[in-house]
Order: sequence, then structure tokens, then C-alpha cells
Amino acid sequence: MKSTSAVVLTLSMWVFSSWGVTEAAEPSQGSPFIEWCQQQTSLSVEAGLTVQVLLAEAGTSDCELAAENLSSRTQLKLHNIKPVGESRTKLRLHNTKISDLSPLSGLTNLERLFLRGNQITDISPLAKLTNLKYLYLEDNQITDISPLARLTNLKWLSLKSNQITDISPLAELKNLAVINIRNNLITNISPLPKLQNLEWLFLRSNQITDISPLAQLTSLTSLGLRDNQITDISSLAELTNLRTLDLRLNQIKDISPLQKLTNLRNLYLDYNQIKDISLLPKLTNLSSLSLSDNQITEISPLAEQTNLMNLDLDYNQITDISPLAELTNLRGLDLDYNQITDVSFLAELTNLSQLYLSDNQITDISPLAELTNLSQLYLSSNQITDVNLVGLTNLQILNLSSNQITDVNLMELTDLSQLYLSSNQITDVNLVGLTKLRKLYLNNNQITDVSFLAELTNLWQLYLNENQISDVKPLAGLTKLDELNLKYNQIKDISPLSRLTSLQALSLSNNQITDVSPLSGLTNLSDLYLSSNQITDVNLVGLKNLRKLYLNDNQISDVNLVGLTNIWNLYLNDNQISDVSSLAELTNLRNLYLNDNQISDVSSLAELTNLWSLYLNDNQITDISPLSRLTHLISLSLGGNPIPLVSSANAQPTCPVTLPDVCQF
Repeated sequence: MKSTSAVVLTLSMWVFSSWGVTEAAEPSQGSPFIEWCQQQTSLSVEAGLTVQVLLAEAGTSDCELAAENLSSRTQLKLHNIKPVGESRTKLRLHNTKISDLSPLSGLTNLERLFLRGNQITDISPLAKLTNLKYLYLEDNQITDISPLARLTNLKWLSLKSNQITDISPLAELKNLAVINIRNNLITNISPLPKLQNLEWLFLRSNQITDISPLAQLTSLTSLGLRDNQITDISSLAELTNLRTLDLRLNQIKDISPLQKLTNLRNLYLDYNQIKDISLLPKLTNLSSLSLSDNQITEISPLAEQTNLMNLDLDYNQITDISPLAELTNLRGLDLDYNQITDVSFLAELTNLSQLYLSDNQITDISPLAELTNLSQLYLSSNQITDVNLVGLTNLQILNLSSNQITDVNLMELTDLSQLYLSSNQITDVNLVGLTKLRKLYLNNNQITDVSFLAELTNLWQLYLNENQISDVKPLAGLTKLDELNLKYNQIKDISPLSRLTSLQALSLSNNQITDVSPLSGLTNLSDLYLSSNQITDVNLVGLKNLRKLYLNDNQISDVNLVGLTNIWNLYLNDNQISDVSSLAELTNLRNLYLNDNQISDVSSLAELTNLWSLYLNDNQITDISPLSRLTHLISLSLGGNPIPLVSSANAQPTCPVTLPDVCQF
């Protein structure tokens, strides 16, 4: 393997070529790699970059050694290329992605080629790589795929996320077993019937309306047609080898053509216009069925689907779930957003691991206490008052938000890691023993005493906003917290929070805080919300990682944010600020809110050249000319200031920045 200096020399030769130092002709497509390498000084910048990437892949800058290495390969991965090495960084080639494939055209032994996530538009250099069996070209800018017609040995082809409209060249690739052409601009799929060996076909997110050409592809086992404009699926009736079929996000009403597809294991029909599912009982091998967001009211046909392991019926109009009582193999069941009141029929589904019942009309959840294998239970937005879930000792996630619960005793559920009890009427909480909790949401309740939290030392996220809390001393030991929300309480003293040095996000808005100095040691904070308090002095020195700082609606007159140079979003509106000169060093600011203050001089803001949005309305500003340097502004609010008109003929002052539409007077 050659030294770094040799790579630098090769790179230098390539860079000089882009300045026109040499005159040699670029090799033709199909030339051996050694010719491309030895003639680097004659290459275009794009071809030169590809050569450098190939040299790095070969692990040498010696053209002969690299050519020997690469020509013997049957597999090559060049997707998401980020050039490495000191020399490339110096040449400003970092994060550059290849666009010219010509230097690859001589690597005729290749059988597998990975080119995902580059900037490729022209794939003609690949036409000579006739030994290719696996080709990955996803996430590029390809429109023309005609060069692929010669690659008749291809078995696996991925072209997803390009700009392809015409797929007729694929008709020649009769050995293809797998095609992924999702996320393109395809409307016509008539070339596909010639591909009789196709087993997997992915056409998601195109503009297809007519799928009749698929009727002849009887070898298909997996078909993805999600997110198109399909209404008629009758042509799928003979695809009896299908195991997986995805028809989500179309405009389908009639699913009767699917009744012969008895080998189906996975069927996805979400986001259509289906009402009638009476023919589904014939699909007795289904293990996963998804019918979310349709117009289904009657689910009795599902009673015979006893092999089902996963069933999604959320966002329908279901009231009676008694037909589900026999589906004892279910592991996952989603019934969110229906009109269910009685859940007693679920008591026998003891294999359930995940159960979603949010946004229904449930009052009694006692039948669920028998589901001892549940690990996740979602019951938010119902009419539950009593929580009796003793026995669900395997629960890890429980969501009971937006109910009518007043008293909570969950001490038996010792495996809980996430607990959501927001928007209830809770005053008393017993969480003794729940030491595995990582996320706890108790916001919008009637809690005054938080001493019950002192033992929950493994918490990462804690939401207590919109309660009646004044004393936060019990939180002092929760040193693993990275997110804490205490807004809309009655807190004055925040000194107990000074120990929470892992915090990254802290919300204390709408309290009664005057002294914020205890926060100056929380050096990991990136988001800090202190709006609507009684703060006069801002002492936050040390918070060098802050990106968002909300201090609006306080009583601040003097702004001292020295050292907080990483801030992007700063809210100081609705204070008593007159001097903003100290903000001049905050050159990373993108959004700055200074409206409703007492500012007259904005000259110091001229240094904030990275600003996107600046709000200065309702101050005492007369001269806005210093703002002319803020060339990145997309929004500048200046209304409610005594800015003079240029002449009596003008209805408003002249905008100081280049694009006048930016200004709002």
C-alpha cells in the first residue's frame, strides 16, 4: 500500500489537469482503468474525482496495482461517497459525490455494483459491464435508463428515487428477479410483462393508474404499489403466488379481485376507500392485515382470520369488535380512532403484545387486565376514570393521556419505561417501585406535590407543565434528565435544578422566576425556555451550547449574553430593552425577536449577517440603514416605529435590504 504522499501527488496531478495544464485526450468509454488512472492529467474534474475514489477503494495510488485490484473484483461499493484523507480535505473535495462513471467502464468483471446516493445522471458507461448481476443506482438524478438494456445478466436492479419516466429498456432484462423503481415519475408499466422471472416488484410512489400489465407476472411473490393513483385492481386476480401485497394510499373501493390470492401472508390496504371486506375470509393464510383509514364499520368477516398476528383497523368507524374474540394468535392490534365502547371481547387475546385503543369511547378497561403479555398499551383520549391494570407486569409503555383519571396507583407495573398520563385530573400519584421509568408525562393535571418523583432516578424525560407546582426540590436528584418541562406552574426558586447537568432542554416559561443564575452550570443545555416570568437580570454565562433561548415577556432592560455564541434562535421581545449592542457577537443568530421594547439604535445588529428573521416592530427606531448588511434576511418586521418616509409620496419607508418583499412595515 502506497504512502499518503503518493496519493497527494496523484491528486495534485488531477487538480492541475482541471487548470488545463496538460493536453492529452481523455480515454474512451470501455478503456481499462489503468488508462484512466495514468491519464489523470487529461481528465475532467468529474472523471478525475471518480478515479480518486476508485484509487481509495483499491487502497493504493499506484495505477498498476489499483488496476489489478479493481479488475479482479466482482463487487464494488461506491454509494454515499465521502472522500477520505488529508489531501482531499485540503482540496475541498469533502462530501463530493461522483457523477462521471466513465472510469468504471472497463471493470468488466464486476457482478455487483453499488452506486447509491451520488450525483449520477448519465449511466451509459455501465453498458459494457455485461457481467453485472446486482446493480444499485438509487438516490441519483437519472432520467434515461436505456444503457441498461444490454445488461441482460441482471437479476437485481434498484433505481428508486431518481427521475425516471420511461422504463421500456427494462423489457430486455429477462433474468431480472427483483426490481425497485419506487419514487420516480412512472405512469406506463406496459414493458414489464416480458419479465417473466420477476419475483419482487416495487413501484411505490409513482403516478400509475393502470396496472393491467401486471396480470402476466404470475411469478411475483412481493408487489409494492403504495402511493399511486390506482382504482381498479382486477388485474391482480391471477397473481396467486403473491405473499406480500402493498396497496396503501390509492383510491381503491373494491377488493374482491384479491379473493383468489390465498397464498398472501401480508396485505396492506390502508388509506383507501374500502367499506366491504366480506371476501377477506378466503385469505386464510394472512398473518398481517392492515386496513387503516378506510370506511369500514362491519368487521365480522375477520372472525375467520385465525392465523392473523398483526391487525391494523385504526381510523375507521367500528363500534362492535366482538368478531375479534377468536383471533387468539394476534400479537399486535391497532383500533385507534374508532367508536368502541366495549373492550370485553379482547380479554381472550392473551398473546397480544401491542394494543392500540386511543381515541375511542371506552370507560371500563378492567377486561384488559388479563392480557398479561402486553408490553405496550395505548388508551389515550377515552373516558376512563379508574385504572385497574394489576397483573400487566410486562407492560413497558402505557399511555392513558386525555382521560378523566384522578388517582393513579401503578406500583405493580415495575417494568414500565414510558408512562403518559397527561391531561387528566390527577392530584395523587403512586409510582413507588417504577424505577425503570425513562419517560414520564404528567402535564396538564392538578399536581402540587412532586415528592413522589424523588426515587425515579433513571428518568430521561419529565413533563410536569400545567400543574400547580411551587417546590421543585424533590427533582434535585434526577440527574439523568435530559428534558424537563415545568412551564405554567407557580415556581419561584429554581436552585434545586442546578444539579441537573445532563439537561439539554428545559422549559420554565410562565412561572414566577426572578433569579436564573442557578442555571449557569447546565452546560449541556441547547434549548432554554424562560418566557413570561419576572426576570430582570440575565446571568447565563457558561451555557455555550445553547441554540434556542426564550426570554420574551419579562422585565429585562440590560442584555448580557456574553459567550452564548452558538445561539440560533433568541426571543427577547416584550421586555424593556433599549441597548442591543451586546448582541453583536452572537453572529450565528438566525432568528431574533426584539419587538415591543425601547430600542432606538440598531447599528450593532449590522454584524449579525447570518440572520434570516428579525423582528423589530413596536420600538423607537428611526434609522434602519444599518440593516442593509443583513443580506440573508427573508423576514424583517419594522412596523410601529417612527421611521421617516423618503418623501411624502411614499406610503411607507424604504426597505433597507435588497429584496423589498422581506420588509413588513
